[in-house]
Amino acid sequence: MDRKDAPLRILISGLGEPMYGSPIGPTVTQEQRDEAVDYFRKRDRSIAEWDARVPADGPAQPEQPTLSLNRTHYPNGWPTEPGVAVLQNDFPAAITANGRSYPTVSHAYWALSTSDPDLHDQIAAAPRAYAATKLAEQAPRRDGWPEVRLAVMAALMRAKYLQHPELAQTLLSTGDARMIYTDLDSPYWVAGQHGTNWIGRLLEVIRSELAAAAAGIPVPAPHEGGSSAMP
Repeated sequence: MDRKDAPLRILISGLGEPMYGSPIGPTVTQEQRDEAVDYFRKRDRSIAEWDARVPADGPAQPEQPTLSLNRTHYPNGWPTEPGVAVLQNDFPAAITANGRSYPTVSHAYWALSTSDPDLHDQIAAAPRAYAATKLAEQAPRRDGWPEVRLAVMAALMRAKYLQHPELAQTLLSTGDARMIYTDLDSPYWVAGQHGTNWIGRLLEVIRSELAAAAAGIPVPAPHEGGSSAMP
């Protein structure tokens, strides 16, 4: 009960009777009943207007439906029309990082993750991303890798779409959809009960950067004034 409960107390009181909760107070009139009804109507309108409002910089939720990217392995080769599957990090789109070419983002990520030069080269030369991942599981990680892995992945994924405009167009075609990346990989990268969906989130960030560039909106470079995050 607070000072704004009077309209409700008026409505549950009979006309000509004391207002509910105030047995010695003034009796309720028709004018008070009408004012109470008007109060609740205005309150409902205010709530509806608040719920329907659009923030100044755009809607709070995506207009496109959520897109789930289920990481799929293609041991017999990728389909002729892979569609949005090209957004997988395993998709065979060679990228150049630090002057070195890698068959996929996955190859580059796992090769850069190890401190062993020989294993780096073996991972980079693996016939498929799946094989690169399996080799990396036995390789030693760089010191401090957990602290830098997100920056490395972001740089590699960004390179993929900057170096392959046709794949950038596929990413842009997803609009503003939330990207959910699923796999049996580390929950750090993928969605799930305890997953943080970082790959999906990075896809959204890179898509936004591409959209800004297409619209001619200047965006500061990720490492403007500094050095590359990739080791």
